[in-house]
Amino acid sequence: MAQVVVNAPPGIAAAWRPLLAAHGCSFNVTSVFCHASPQVSFAHPDAPVELADLLLVMDYHNGGIHARQAALVQAKLDHGGSVVIRGGKPAAQLHLMQKWPSFTFVPRAYDRRSRNFQSELAQQADACGRYGCIDLAGAPPFWGQIAPKAPVPFQTAHGASLGRFLAELADGAPSTGAPAVWYAGAPPASAPDWSFTVAELLDVTAMLAHRAMARAGNAGGVRGVGAVTLRAPVPAGAFFLAHAPGDDGFPPRISGPFGGDGESPGISFIHGVIERGS
Repeated sequence: MAQVVVNAPPGIAAAWRPLLAAHGCSFNVTSVFCHASPQVSFAHPDAPVELADLLLVMDYHNGGIHARQAALVQAKLDHGGSVVIRGGKPAAQLHLMQKWPSFTFVPRAYDRRSRNFQSELAQQADACGRYGCIDLAGAPPFWGQIAPKAPVPFQTAHGASLGRFLAELADGAPSTGAPAVWYAGAPPASAPDWSFTVAELLDVTAMLAHRAMARAGNAGGVRGVGAVTLRAPVPAGAFFLAHAPGDDGFPPRISGPFGGDGESPGISFIHGVIERGS
């Protein structure tokens, strides 16, 4: 997953930009990779568990009109065409994505409020989560996005490819992710739970990335390398920042591990922004 999150955005941007430019729109994409975070707690004997491996967000801006569609993805390696979910933490993770019970974040970087996606989305809460079943045996490898309420074991081939899923997310397709209210930066306390959580995940992770970048090159060794040159396997516990060349905001750098209180509260994300010109 790390290689996709860190290295795919330049290719996504290169493919999408000319298509969107034909309709008077610009496109920027940012991505971050974090390992095994953030953890959330809820009523289950095997909680806390990771909220998800990856947050996918697509924003659309047209003057004063803002739209956002997002999904949380739990990545699993496929074995023989399917993904089996067994007991313990994996079963707790499945329960979370199937039911979306009220939960709280474990890392202190997040607001202590209880989250209940059902309160904002009702039946649409089913679209908040997907299992990303990754088949490495094919050429090219296939990543099928599957609804958590699909029969287990999940059949990888039945899922939507990651590319198609991102495109439908950007198009606001029903049941491809869930709609969220757009907020710039940290969300207000009055924001409903799903919208608050999506915005907070982006904001907390971005703040951590900025702090990590500020430390790059300090005494103790350079911690940044060019995003497009990453070829080695990503080490466990690493935190990286990547972006598509030409984007504003984040410098083109992958940043090394960060610390402080021993927590790594960010979430891996791919965040695309489509903006229609005036």
